[in-house]
Amino acid sequence: MKVKAALLKEWCNQYITPVAWQRIIIKALPLLKSKGYSLTDVESPKADVFFDEATYSALNAIALELYQIDIPLSHLTVR
Repeated sequence: MKVKAALLKEWCNQYITPVAWQRIIIKALPLLKSKGYSLTDVESPKADVFFDEATYSALNAIALELYQIDIPLSHLTVR
């Protein structure tokens, strides 16, 4: 399973707050960097940027911690 980063960002900013994505990725930056992503890659992700299931789970855990919201996988995944 792959999660399209641009759709994930859009969902967070639309359904949580307009700055949710920035807060989530800043908190996840050490993990994202360890997986080869730069801040630029994830701040404004291009259409060809995808996260694996482990990265999605970590980002979702941060969303739960910060906002008490579970990010649904519907419409975010590509098989």
